[in-house]
Amino acid sequence: MKFNSADFPIMKRMLVAREEGIYYEMEKNSLADTWDRLLEYYSEKILEEHKEEIEEEELYRILCKARVEAETGRRVYELIDKDVLETHKVKPRSVDRCEFKTYILDSCIRILRKGISELKDGIEKESRVWSKVEGASMPVRLVRGKVQVYVTETEYLVVNEEGDYVYPSDWNAQGVTCKIRYMDVHLECSVLPRNSMDKIEMVKEYFLERSIIQKFIRNDIEIEITPMENPSEREDIICKYVVCHLKRGKSIKEIFEKVNLYLSRKLVDIIVSGSKKCTVLRYSGHVLEDGLPEVFFVLTDNKVVKAMRQQPGKFEIFVNEVPIRSFRNYISREEP
Repeated sequence: MKFNSADFPIMKRMLVAREEGIYYEMEKNSLADTWDRLLEYYSEKILEEHKEEIEEEELYRILCKARVEAETGRRVYELIDKDVLETHKVKPRSVDRCEFKTYILDSCIRILRKGISELKDGIEKESRVWSKVEGASMPVRLVRGKVQVYVTETEYLVVNEEGDYVYPSDWNAQGVTCKIRYMDVHLECSVLPRNSMDKIEMVKEYFLERSIIQKFIRNDIEIEITPMENPSEREDIICKYVVCHLKRGKSIKEIFEKVNLYLSRKLVDIIVSGSKKCTVLRYSGHVLEDGLPEVFFVLTDNKVVKAMRQQPGKFEIFVNEVPIRSFRNYISREEP
């Protein structure tokens, strides 16, 4: 708003006279007074409308200036909650000067005793934990204050303060069943975990069992590893060999070669099991691990059985020069 001072003269009132001059105070006319009241009114209105924002900004400035004090206070209250620090209302000096010093000494002694006791307990707990894993053959790592014993590259057990292993309840080995099928011949065996296993070995065995549960098929031979539901009454040595060497990490190719070798020998035994007299004729080839050459004959009273095992992982069996295609007639003589 603009106005002409010639039309609205503003009188001056003398405040004080000094050597350097006279000081005046501007006197307000009705227009100036109205202007000031309007200014005051709208200033208060603006402050009222933005009161919360102004208060928040003021509080923020106060907190920024007192950040160290606020952080110190928070830490002190945390220590009080943990019984590391104690509070005491100080009496006036005129009442008793020595009481506060005595209280401080008593409090310090009490806090030190508590700290020493907690430190002793912590040392004992740490000793229990490390003595538990001292003889462990598995990798041991300290991660975020927890002692972890790794049974695989990613799975681990945690050792608690009491020295006990903590892990999911279903991490217990239950055993596996191995089944080998070739034509009409079915072999089977269940392998149970050892009773003498400790907790680490039991969990490691659990993951070993999980890693070998699958099915393999090669050259008409099927090998299947499944979780054991009921222990099998059969205890076939070839099936047991498969489970043991899979756990040791042997390649499936090597395992199939051994299975072919010993299965060929077992099938010949099944064929001649009902014969009264048998004669083994070592024919040709290298002597293999089962003690027989690559090609051998078994002579019975009414059969000539020929086994050919020149190629690793393959074999053929002939009865009276006819390739055998079924063992149904011979299995009945063996155990079902």
